[in-house]
Amino acid sequence: MLDYYKNHISKLDECGFVFHARIATHGTKILSNCHGWTCLKGKYAFFHNGILDITARNNMTDSETFLRDIYEPIASKYGHEGAIPAIQAIIGSSKFAFIDNGGRIKLYGQYIEKNGVYYSNMHFAYQYERERGHISRYARPFVSDYPYPY
Repeated sequence: MLDYYKNHISKLDECGFVFHARIATHGTKILSNCHGWTCLKGKYAFFHNGILDITARNNMTDSETFLRDIYEPIASKYGHEGAIPAIQAIIGSSKFAFIDNGGRIKLYGQYIEKNGVYYSNMHFAYQYERERGHISRYARPFVSDYPYPY
């Protein structure tokens, strides 16, 4: 992922970028449960970090159940702005990100901003150091203001 990011960073000035890594806390561990999922006929992609107080149905996650059963029916009728009250009612401490087909991002929940990048959490961050041309990882909090060890 880091190589992909480095190779495409110049395009980020042209449009938004959302990266989400799923750790599979809820729902069946199958490829179709990895998200973002497109919705509203490809107008948006949806990403969720956290746990929703909702009963997932079939093999879907709580995230996709919210998207398909709550968000999409409302947004199909009233638009994304009309679905914001539903988002606010269910989000709790979770974080949602929507990116539209023009690269515009809408964030809901408490994100952490560092150097113009918004993080739903900092759990990914580890202290890195370079030893003999490779990166070693140690399980202690990342202390730099810059999130990548270049």
